[in-house]
Amino acid sequence: MRVAAVLLLAGCCGMQAHAQYGERRVQYGCDDKRSELRLGFEDAEVPSPASQRPADQYELRFPGPRGTGRASPGGSELRSPAIPRVVKCGKLELRLWETFLNENPDGELGVVFFQAFELFIGRKRVLGPLGFATCDVGLSRWSYFGACPSDYVDAVYVRMLSEMRPRVRVIVKRSYNSEHFETKVSTDEFVAP
Repeated sequence: MRVAAVLLLAGCCGMQAHAQYGERRVQYGCDDKRSELRLGFEDAEVPSPASQRPADQYELRFPGPRGTGRASPGGSELRSPAIPRVVKCGKLELRLWETFLNENPDGELGVVFFQAFELFIGRKRVLGPLGFATCDVGLSRWSYFGACPSDYVDAVYVRMLSEMRPRVRVIVKRSYNSEHFETKVSTDEFVAP
């Protein structure tokens, strides 16, 4: 039996949540019974094993960054990442938030926001943090969140393999811009941890 839920996670503290460069939304699908989930940009094909029919996808909204109460040199309020929201899918637990490349909205790439997540089984983190964004290898500012391209994704498929030992099968699809401004796409499959 497939179980899917519509998740609308509201923004926090008066700052509106929105995707990187505007309108890319993250979709979510879950099969609670199998502890299987799919996350990905609505325009990205979420990877999954060929034998599996794709789960229904629902829009997922992430809580937005919080203000710090401190002003930047340009007068804008500095920000800190949102407090993660928790979403459960069977034995899997997602922690979701919206983040940025610069706490100073007036600074370099200060207007770039993107969604991020971590995956837990119980108290053990098995994946992440990963950001939903197309990063630029040649821009060092992307390292504020993580390594480009390994810590950024377009879509993710996760399925619990064993309840005895917390392990998951993961398929990750990512796109990134190379040093020569060429868009590269890759798909990786692995077992974590």
